[in-house]
Amino acid sequence: MKQSTGINRLASIDLLRFIAAMMVATYHWGVESNPDYYRKVYEFPILGQFIQNGAFGVSIFFVISGFVIIGAAQKYNVVEFIFARFNRLFPGLLICMIVILPVGSKFINPWEKPIPSFINSIFLTYTITGIEPLATQLWTLLVEIKFYAGIGILLLLMPRLMRNVSGLVMMVIVWQFLIILLQNLGGNLGFYLLPYLTLNGNSSFFILGICLYLLTKSKRDFGYENWLIWLVSIFIFDQIIRVAGYSKLLLICLFITSLMIIFSRYLQFGPRFQLLAYWLGLSSYPIYLLHEHLGLAFFLQIQDRITQNVLVVVVLTSFCMTIFSVLLAIFVESPIQRIFKIQFTRVNRRLSRTENR
Repeated sequence: MKQSTGINRLASIDLLRFIAAMMVATYHWGVESNPDYYRKVYEFPILGQFIQNGAFGVSIFFVISGFVIIGAAQKYNVVEFIFARFNRLFPGLLICMIVILPVGSKFINPWEKPIPSFINSIFLTYTITGIEPLATQLWTLLVEIKFYAGIGILLLLMPRLMRNVSGLVMMVIVWQFLIILLQNLGGNLGFYLLPYLTLNGNSSFFILGICLYLLTKSKRDFGYENWLIWLVSIFIFDQIIRVAGYSKLLLICLFITSLMIIFSRYLQFGPRFQLLAYWLGLSSYPIYLLHEHLGLAFFLQIQDRITQNVLVVVVLTSFCMTIFSVLLAIFVESPIQRIFKIQFTRVNRRLSRTENR
């Protein structure tokens, strides 16, 4: 399992992650603050519309996830895949919840059950226990894990399916067909299965990400694979347009996002920009998890102590959140991930040696 560096990663994907995280963050700051006070931000040309529709950032995350995870599934076996997903999510989640626990209590509101909330947040069991999580956006991690679980099961049961374009195309078609079938049949089976198959109504974004990955891998000819990929992609775009009801601006943004993902391997820049994009990409996960508490704490402190100008407050808060998140990712999250990876590699080697004996 090769360690990614800032130069080896895809800069456009990292930038999209950062943009999506900031869209969600700036949207929630507006929700949590005085709407009249935040109005100048919404009135800012073009950018204000993106902030007003910041939930779209979550959709971008899901599209990127579909694109990246299918690529990962083709590189790893099922054990490596599960570990890679765990190592991507858990260290950052643990660290951010440790930060949120005192910050949220001091600057936002005290927790009724701080320790149970913390434990249920890091293990994502709050939906089972009914205990308040430390961050409301954790629901998206549950959706991601459902997607990971589905890919992991397919990787375990049908590894060849995940290794070729034809197999992936058929997987996407069958997945979408089952969703349509259950939606029309209804009944108890559909009631229980649809939340998993539709990933709580977000499956179209994951499937779009998979289609974008397939488009990068398809041959430049008029074979049946290409026709199927394009037909499925157009169908998913149509589903998103009709169901999500996005404005023209957000649809244009989704189209540009899709192009940036498709051509991400060709959108290469200088080493310094690559490294900057890498840092911003690293910061996206902490920004997303911390923005409702640490971000809002920055927002309120800047507003009280430095300036009342809401545009300046948002810019300074975004800057502080980005710097803090980059430092947290580089000096805390990444070292923990490396330690986990080293230990996993050692255990994997020992098991391999035992099996060879």
